[in-house]
Amino acid sequence: MNEFRFRRIPVIVALTVAGLVWPAAALQAGDFRVSGTDETTFTKGNQGEGISAGLAQPGGQFTGVWSGRFKGYTISGVESWDFGGGHTLTWFFEIEYSNKNLISTGAYVVIDGTGRFAGASGSADYVRMGHGDGTGEFVLEGTLLVP
Repeated sequence: MNEFRFRRIPVIVALTVAGLVWPAAALQAGDFRVSGTDETTFTKGNQGEGISAGLAQPGGQFTGVWSGRFKGYTISGVESWDFGGGHTLTWFFEIEYSNKNLISTGAYVVIDGTGRFAGASGSADYVRMGHGDGTGEFVLEGTLLVP
């Protein structure tokens, strides 16, 4: 498997735009929504790496990096998001994808956090729509618990 690509779906554009108008909220237990973009920057054999950027509510703007291993049509790995100022979230993910329709779905689980995310836990459902060129748009919805 040499490529990790997906197709765009217009609803993600709407969700991304909606993400830009979500009200800022104090970090607390509850709903967690993310919209963003990503790009696969490296694939070789069963390994892949990439970058991401987006808006998390709560949390704000972030940039991220991920690395994972492919097994069939599943990729699992770790993604770290940097919100600046020493505030990070690190996730374990497992995603199933299709080279035919360029859509992937899966789950993310918080495994670490620093700064205002220290001690955080939570999980989120993930949907990604690729563009067919290694780039795509994604949405996560779930729960984030911050002590």
